[in-house]
Amino acid sequence: MLAFYVGGRIFCFFDIDRFDACTVQCDLDRIDELKARYMAVGTPYNMSPKHWISIRFNDDMPDDEIKQWVKKILQYSIA
Repeated sequence: MLAFYVGGRIFCFFDIDRFDACTVQCDLDRIDELKARYMAVGTPYNMSPKHWISIRFNDDMPDDEIKQWVKKILQYSIA
């Protein structure tokens, strides 16, 4: 597992052996919207589905959007 922390709190992690998805924090208001829009967005691995999502790589969510989402969550975590 590779985890990324900001201010002592985890905001994103990957399974480095499989590297097929990442689990990131998510705005509560956006979870249902992202799940409805992308098949790649699903239930997080081993985290609360109220505040986290899992994003599968090489699926219907474009790489650029995944990067933007992770940056947004990083900025949110710093604030």
